[in-house]
Amino acid sequence: HQEVARMQEALVNITINQCHNSELKSNGDILIQRDGVLVSDLYSAGNISFKHRLAVCRGSRLEAEGDITAKIVGGQTGAATLLKAKRRVSVVRMHSGRVSIGNYSKEILESVENTTFDIDNMMQA
Repeated sequence: HQEVARMQEALVNITINQCHNSELKSNGDILIQRDGVLVSDLYSAGNISFKHRLAVCRGSRLEAEGDITAKIVGGQTGAATLLKAKRRVSVVRMHSGRVSIGNYSKEILESVENTTFDIDNMMQA
């Protein structure tokens, strides 16, 4: 166990254009530069950020110890998407899915636009 612990690198960032049917784990941030994420699991000790204005996240599970900044989440139909963060989740458009901040969760059943979820507004819901 000690040998494996010594091999882990701290603050490693992952930068990708897209991923499909994948599992990514980072001790730093995960940056998605282009098309987005489909049917994948992403875990970050930092933040998860989508940069391209048309980047999608569908049928995936994203977990971050910091913030998640997404563009287009979910679809009119399809598999559920979960965005789970410790501090904040920001979306440009979210069609459906679940958002979790800390111990609070909210099911998104109708489209929302330009919305930021944080612990304060999750407690009020």
